[in-house]
Amino acid sequence: MMAINKAMVINKADKTMEEILQQYENIREIKEALSSPTGVATDYDDIPLLQILT
Repeated sequence: MMAINKAMVINKADKTMEEILQQYENIREIKEALSSPTGVATDYDDIPLLQILT
């Protein structure tokens, strides 16, 4: 009986770790999406602005 209980605890820990790793992957994808320029921002060139400011 104790062996079955121990196996269940290990299985729960493994499942929890898999869920945590999936959430980290989701966070990485969200960060990547938020840091990538979209729309008009993709066509914007910073070089002329930097030349004006310096």
